[in-house]
Amino acid sequence: MLLGTTSIRHCKSVANSLLCLNKNLFQRTVQTSASSSSLQGVGQPTPETHPHLLSPGEISPGIAATEFKKRRQDLLKVLPNNSLALFPAASEKFMSVDVPYPYRQSSDLFYLTGLTQPNAVLVLDKSQISTNDSRYEEKEYLFVPKGDPFKETWDGASCGVEQAQQFFGIAQADILDNLSKFLSSRLKHSPQIYFDLSVNPSINFLLRELPESDIKTLLSCRKHTCTELLLQRLVKSTSEQRLMQQSAGILADSMVDCMRKSHGGVRESFLAAHIEYECKKRGAERMSFPPVVASGYHCNTLHYLQNSDVAKDGDLILMDAGCEFHGYCSDVTRTWPANGHFSEPQRQLYQVVLDVHNKCIDMVKQSQQRVTSLEAIHILASRWIQQGLEKLGIISQSSSQEIIGSLFPHAIGHFLGLDVHDTHILEKNLTLKPGMVITIEPGVYIPRNDRSIPERFRGIGIRIEDDILITQDGAVVLSEKVPKQVAEIELLMRTK
Repeated sequence: MLLGTTSIRHCKSVANSLLCLNKNLFQRTVQTSASSSSLQGVGQPTPETHPHLLSPGEISPGIAATEFKKRRQDLLKVLPNNSLALFPAASEKFMSVDVPYPYRQSSDLFYLTGLTQPNAVLVLDKSQISTNDSRYEEKEYLFVPKGDPFKETWDGASCGVEQAQQFFGIAQADILDNLSKFLSSRLKHSPQIYFDLSVNPSINFLLRELPESDIKTLLSCRKHTCTELLLQRLVKSTSEQRLMQQSAGILADSMVDCMRKSHGGVRESFLAAHIEYECKKRGAERMSFPPVVASGYHCNTLHYLQNSDVAKDGDLILMDAGCEFHGYCSDVTRTWPANGHFSEPQRQLYQVVLDVHNKCIDMVKQSQQRVTSLEAIHILASRWIQQGLEKLGIISQSSSQEIIGSLFPHAIGHFLGLDVHDTHILEKNLTLKPGMVITIEPGVYIPRNDRSIPERFRGIGIRIEDDILITQDGAVVLSEKVPKQVAEIELLMRTK
């Protein structure tokens, strides 16, 4: 039976009335106990509540409160004078009414605070002390939700003002309801405002309380992206490097297990479920992205997410997967034969991709003659792929760059960190520096219906991807535990 709009409005009205009544009754009965118990919770694990996850002094596993503080201080130092930077928490997303998706914090806010909860805003303020004092103050504020015992009964404790100050170490804290009033007092002194309106529409809704003149000021002075923060996130601290090593290690062990469980007739959906299970079993919170598990000609679809087919005997399986470990992502791709043995055309094409992959990594490892950027690596990789395909007779020496681009249509790699593309806004021509983590992922994808290509190669798609930490004296392959030599893969799959 269809429910008309009038009936829907009536149901909502009745439901809201009942909800308010229940809430008022509940608050009267528990207000005394709530203030002394549930509201004292931080709303996320602490060293006291979860000593198996956090060591003393840590806000997030592996990252101390002092490091989060230093990140905010470092950003304030490079922000322009008379500027405000607002970093809202990610919005909560729902599959349907009352059915939420697992919450994931905005990477920017997590990087600066370690807070993993919704409905908060960090403000960094760099303003002149006074008209008579030319010096600049660097201040930080955290706005958090007002305590709500009724909501906490359903969702658990959340960070309040006291917790923001004591646990997260942000001295100036206030309830979110006062954000508009705070901004109104600052906007006239801040000609530059960093605020990404797309992060959390519900936070934007709060700003409707600003006077119209302040809203115009906010919009006219606003910059969508805080590039200073993105560049800061690009170079990983020692703590971050350890977490990324662990994230890649978890993914590597899990992918090896998937390779062992592959065979002709295996379902793509089984391998997709298995990689997630193995990662979470080893401590990952979630996958970095929906895993790509493609077999046969599906390997030519770069972001194949259906994972609904069955790998046939003789098919290749391409798995592109990553996991998130305490916020930090891995991203690894391997291609292997479902039956454990490469056919000759598969082996020949695989070797072309592997040779390019190894050459690119070798270039990054050469600290004295290191290639300068991902863009420079991509140019060389495209040339090497072209040469390899020419030797196999797949293309001719006169083939255009457009044809090469259709067979290798994506970038050679990207930056990696709290986001899989950490971050996608940054240019690929940035100079590579120690502490950066990148991926190297050459691939070749032969259309199955392209009659200009020898038939034995048609329908084959291959990609090999590793996570690379750039160091002072070279580079470390974080995902090296996943075999990629032809002989290594075939040996692994024979010893199930």
